[in-house]
Amino acid sequence: MDIRINSTLEQIQYGLFETMKAIPFRKLTNRDIIKNSHVSSRTFYRYFKDKNDLLEKVEDNLISDLMIFLKKDRKMLEKNKLLNIDANSYHHTLTFCAKKRKEILLLLSQNGDIGFLIKIKNLGREELKKRFELTNRKIENNFYLDNTVDKNLNVVINWLIYYDNLSKNNISKLLAKSSLQNL
Repeated sequence: MDIRINSTLEQIQYGLFETMKAIPFRKLTNRDIIKNSHVSSRTFYRYFKDKNDLLEKVEDNLISDLMIFLKKDRKMLEKNKLLNIDANSYHHTLTFCAKKRKEILLLLSQNGDIGFLIKIKNLGREELKKRFELTNRKIENNFYLDNTVDKNLNVVINWLIYYDNLSKNNISKLLAKSSLQNL
């Protein structure tokens, strides 16, 4: 992809996030995003139909990247024949979350999109199922699966909020322990 296109897309994404800091997504307009992006309307509409199209692409890119890092962590478990979910099970995933901390927290905030939370929960459910298949353990009940995903997601969100106070290693251990306790 051309560097100019990449820069323009980053500018528009920046405009979206800057706008969402002040205005809930459901209330903001395409014009608000365009103004904060410092691009022309023509440029905005060259890449996106409207604010919903932009938001969907931003969220899908984050989810896609998150899937890559979850898979990378899972592959490490397979490669190292670690048949237990341990403290290293989320290393790459947490590194990615820390890097995208502001964007993730904003999308999960009151100004964000509930759909993003649902996408993350669905991804978490699928990932936990795959990890338990690796350990030859069976998930007996969807209630416990959903509960574990919710707990783990809350741990990560709170870690991102209080980022300076908690180490990634401590959070990774907590996630591993939580995953094993509930299933």
